[in-house]
Amino acid sequence: MSPTPVHGMPRIPLSFSGRFAQRGVGLVEVLVSATLGLVVLAGGFQVYVDSKQSQRVNNAVFRLQESGRAAINLMRNSLSMAGYMADFSSNFETVFPARGGFAKGAALLGHDNDQQADNGVKDGTDWFLVRYQGNASDGLVLDCVGNALPAGNPAYPRDVFPMAFAVSENNELYCDPGLGGASSRVVIAEDVEDMQVNYGVDTDADGVANYYVSAGDVADFSKVVGLRLSLLVRSADRIASAPTAYTFNGTTVADPGDRRLRFVFGSTIQLRNL
Repeated sequence: MSPTPVHGMPRIPLSFSGRFAQRGVGLVEVLVSATLGLVVLAGGFQVYVDSKQSQRVNNAVFRLQESGRAAINLMRNSLSMAGYMADFSSNFETVFPARGGFAKGAALLGHDNDQQADNGVKDGTDWFLVRYQGNASDGLVLDCVGNALPAGNPAYPRDVFPMAFAVSENNELYCDPGLGGASSRVVIAEDVEDMQVNYGVDTDADGVANYYVSAGDVADFSKVVGLRLSLLVRSADRIASAPTAYTFNGTTVADPGDRRLRFVFGSTIQLRNL
């Protein structure tokens, strides 16, 4: 049955075609929608990846800064004790005689651009030794890792205790308290690629360095009153987007050959007991 016209309006069939016909979603619309969805998804994923990378870089920078500063501070603490005498009644040169490579009256000994084989020190890096006197009665004078100095040990006459700071072939900055060798070394910072040291020489005995030179140019270490330390520390992971240039000890390396981050830490330290 056809619908009855109302108020003279024409009858409209229940089924019709042409431009009034209801149309479904075409293949083109589906493809466009899918493409837009993929673009939005890819953008969100890229934001996530960038955020994670930024977080990794920030964490690496934080660890680098923490490691470098801690290493400098620890060496500063030991160097501030260089030449310390617990026995003030003794003569300085008597307490610190020429011994174990140290010059008479010297509490510091430096080595420049190490090339020795099988000594546990990375070739091309600087390293140094420092010594000071402990006090067996109170145990307040500590070694480079916070232990009390051994008292009455015949290996350390007058309780004068030497220790070394160096970078190992595994890029670890270590302290060797008592110079016991590999068995006594304590790692104080990892991923340290290089250490360079300049020594402040006092030529007029006023306690202030007149100039700074490398160890090979120091004629008498008993006249050294300060140090300039420089550390090159790298990230444990290869997290940079490309090899990153760096400048260390006056030399710029444009392409280090990896994607590690590298920071330089430096400090000038006055040897207050010398």
